[in-house]
Amino acid sequence: MSNPRNPQPPSTLRPTTRLITTHDPKTAKATFLHSSAAAPTHNLPTGDTLSLLYATHTFPSTPTTDLTTYLTTHLSTSPTALPLSFKIENGTALYQIDFAPGSVAPFHRTRSLDYCVVVEGTVELVLEGEKGERKTVKKGDVVVLRGGRHSWKNVGEGGEWARIVFVLLDAEAVVCEGVELGEDFGGMGGDGAEV
Repeated sequence: MSNPRNPQPPSTLRPTTRLITTHDPKTAKATFLHSSAAAPTHNLPTGDTLSLLYATHTFPSTPTTDLTTYLTTHLSTSPTALPLSFKIENGTALYQIDFAPGSVAPFHRTRSLDYCVVVEGTVELVLEGEKGERKTVKKGDVVVLRGGRHSWKNVGEGGEWARIVFVLLDAEAVVCEGVELGEDFGGMGGDGAEV
């Protein structure tokens, strides 16, 4: 998606299909939730697109047969419902970010354990600032982020978009030498909004 504040070429990535299972309350058999609700998305100032694919407010989660009410209440399709702070107090979140060509995310740290899977493109993960360690992460690679301050950069060639799927689990704050390393949202929000 193009962002008027940071014009980018239209995304070449196919839209994501989100399938959610539930249980038929009468038969107790697994079934697909019949919902046409698209995942809530938010256009970021970098030209990237963030989608909240799913979230829970408890961990372990409590599956419910009334998933339609949950989705309507907690995963509104309104872009303003997205948690710009990524805060997932006692919960989990499944995000997807489509990174525009050349896009660079601000350095940030969240109080979470993040499983990150690059599903399209090539990105660079930079730790602790421009002079920090960096690794190139390609399609199919997995990163486990344990509260480290980091940034993502789309380094794909030829105007290539990149897509990363993130699973965030609530975690205790990182403590080094007795000092708690707080959250740092790098100007991306941090207003305390919860998923």
